[in-house]
Amino acid sequence: MRIDKHLNPVALSLTSRQHFFLVAWFNMVHQASLDSYRVKAMNPINILRELWQMYEPQADDNDRRIVAEEALEIFANHPVLEAKRERYRALEDTMALLAASVAAAKKVKAESGTDKPVEKQESGFKRQAGLIHSFMRELDASLKGQFLGDCFEWLMAVLEENPASETPPQREAIFSQIERVCRDILSVSDLAPGIRIP
Repeated sequence: MRIDKHLNPVALSLTSRQHFFLVAWFNMVHQASLDSYRVKAMNPINILRELWQMYEPQADDNDRRIVAEEALEIFANHPVLEAKRERYRALEDTMALLAASVAAAKKVKAESGTDKPVEKQESGFKRQAGLIHSFMRELDASLKGQFLGDCFEWLMAVLEENPASETPPQREAIFSQIERVCRDILSVSDLAPGIRIP
């Protein structure tokens, strides 16, 4: 990401977090920026939709395992989902079921020596399908109803903070979270009615 040297944070009374946000946002949305083409499209809403598609007939347990692993990675340590955990009650159960199903699929793969499940052996994804779908529906509803607003709320709170004793590693960690939430806002905006980002 390119840092705009013409933006003087001191003259504008910007904190380091606010300065980073402005630079990151500009790089992600400006049409001439290379970063605008690289905004990561996977966010909690999109990965859940993709996981639903893995229950279509053409997908097998290996496909489900791959997408479930990516979903677990996206859900894990997400700053907004952590900060607003009480709003996403189905998240913990969904993650636990997905993790157990991934482990079961890996075990079948290791025992059979192939990605394809042994016939008549029911995988965790199939055995727990009803429960997984139930929690996914609940999580999907809460994400679609609250996630975008929660992202903006989290971002505003973080940008208003100006911790004096923040170490460089702490600053880098929060910058990484700011960038992640900005990407989520951009990739979710098309799913939210009435919100369009040019």
